[in-house]
Amino acid sequence: PVSASVPPTASRRVRADTTEPAPASSGRWLWIIAALLLLLVAVAAWVGVRGWMAKGELEAAQNQIGALKKQALAFDTDGAQLTFDQIAEHTGTAVSLTDDPVWRAVEIVPFLGTNLAAVRELAAVTDETVDGVARPLLSVAAAVDPEALTPKDGAIDLAPFVAAVEPVAEADANLQTTLARAQAIPEEGTLGLVQAARTKIVGMLSELAPMLSALDAVIPLAPAAMGADGPRYYALMFQNPAEPR
Repeated sequence: PVSASVPPTASRRVRADTTEPAPASSGRWLWIIAALLLLLVAVAAWVGVRGWMAKGELEAAQNQIGALKKQALAFDTDGAQLTFDQIAEHTGTAVSLTDDPVWRAVEIVPFLGTNLAAVRELAAVTDETVDGVARPLLSVAAAVDPEALTPKDGAIDLAPFVAAVEPVAEADANLQTTLARAQAIPEEGTLGLVQAARTKIVGMLSELAPMLSALDAVIPLAPAAMGADGPRYYALMFQNPAEPR
């Protein structure tokens, strides 16, 4: 009998051909993971830097509020307008820093997102207060100049009081809306720094709201009471402490 034998080289060739190649996808996954990690670091840096910059803008605006009050009370309209413009620029920049698509996307992250959303809302509330409340009130302060209220020919020019009705009503309505938005910002799940900022803003707006509402109720009555629609006559009577008894 004749037996067929397989050449050694052919046997080695068969074994080499049947060996499975190493998966090439493992290196690709490593690159994907590295890219994701790099993206996460970039997003964290982006949000962190912009958040820090927004904090600085809001603090800069807050530091100028005292100067604005003094200028308004002193009827320094030019100085008050300049200070107001600087404050509005700071608050507007804070809003733009905390309202970009990347910031809003990160708000879906548990805990971190709650704080980012609260910071964004606080920046928006501050900017709305400046633009919707302080701006119309500043226009009223600019119109009610002490020299314009000096009686002339026995009468006071009531035009500034008439002109103040609409801006005061606008400021009051905007304040109510802004206060409700500030109160809706959640405290639960936020950092102490964010909670403190919310408490401060809500407190300031809550203190201003009743005073502005009272002003909104009185200002429309003032022109008519002072004779804008025709002469008004009032009797003033005084009593000493003994007469009521």
